[in-house]
Amino acid sequence: MNTIMNENSKMAIKTMNAFLSIMLSSVLQSLGQVFGMMIVGQLGIDALASISTFFFLHHRN
Repeated sequence: MNTIMNENSKMAIKTMNAFLSIMLSSVLQSLGQVFGMMIVGQLGIDALASISTFFFLHHRN
């Protein structure tokens, strides 16, 4: 019985690690986009609007 629980625990930890790595990747990507928008925002509102439109068209799949 202990070995079954041990195997289930190991499987749960592996699954959680996979999900946590995906979540971390998503958070880092979002932070990169925010910093990019802040830098482009320094150029002006028109530049920010054009970049936002490009990202929408590029990622709408």
